[in-house]
Amino acid sequence: VDDVDKFIDNFDGDLNIASVEKKAIETVETLNIFNINELISEGLMVVLQREFATVSVTDSNISYIGSDEATTCHIVAFHIEGFATSLGHFDSFAVDKSVRVMIDSLIQCAKLENPLTKSIEIDMIGGFTQPEREGHQITKQLFISMHKQPELIHLRTGLVNKLNTTFRNNIPYPIASQLIIKINNGSIMIGNSNFPPNIIPELSLRGARLFSNTQDRTMTNVYDWSTHELVISYYPISKWPDAQLFLSAPDEILLKYLSTSPEQESSEFLVRLRATLQCFVDAESNKPFNDIQSIIYKYHGLSSLYWERIHIM
Repeated sequence: VDDVDKFIDNFDGDLNIASVEKKAIETVETLNIFNINELISEGLMVVLQREFATVSVTDSNISYIGSDEATTCHIVAFHIEGFATSLGHFDSFAVDKSVRVMIDSLIQCAKLENPLTKSIEIDMIGGFTQPEREGHQITKQLFISMHKQPELIHLRTGLVNKLNTTFRNNIPYPIASQLIIKINNGSIMIGNSNFPPNIIPELSLRGARLFSNTQDRTMTNVYDWSTHELVISYYPISKWPDAQLFLSAPDEILLKYLSTSPEQESSEFLVRLRATLQCFVDAESNKPFNDIQSIIYKYHGLSSLYWERIHIM
């Protein structure tokens, strides 16, 4: 464990921080040239914190997977060239188990007879320099987990912690908080903006899972690659007495108690958080699942709906 800590510190670098920051910003600017509307029309799926999705290169609906709002969290893409891609948004919970679940999903989607002969390329962004080193701990867990996997794993992009830090008025911020990967060739786009909420089905319901009392905090798979459907699986939304209290509280209180990086969060974070709290308040009278097991969507990128709710199971 000590060796991994040293490795990450060395990975972050005994380099000139100013030059590293400049190079990282230049890299992000190079990879930040994309038109979000074009990606949406071609098939963009967004995963949220503690979610992942796996897509085959033959998928006729989805061409890109992306995630945003990663400060201390990490967004990681696993890619097997010519076969499949999986992208997940990791926090500090169940990292080891989630890595294995994602790799298994990737191998199954790729339909590989001998997966140990194929290299898995990984692109990772997340974390930034902070005294609490919360991002450092997630990077550490990810590196330890990937090191013990039997598959051939190649870290292609590692924009994490010090390498992902810029300063504004002496306050550290992540350079990149958004990662998008193209399914067919594994090319990535990196940014620090937010996806439009209208392209993320059931945004507040999916966000509420983070605050539910579920015992298993492994990442949730939100895409069925065999049926090409986005699946929001049932989970119990238990009563949360503090939800209404937080909902009426000022932004500073929400950030202090419900964020690991209050100074670095975007305004969109607060919008999403308040919608999630409202979901808990509304759930007491309007149960979102109504005893069903899943809410299912199909992608229609050329329409104004983007995702269409087709049925519930």
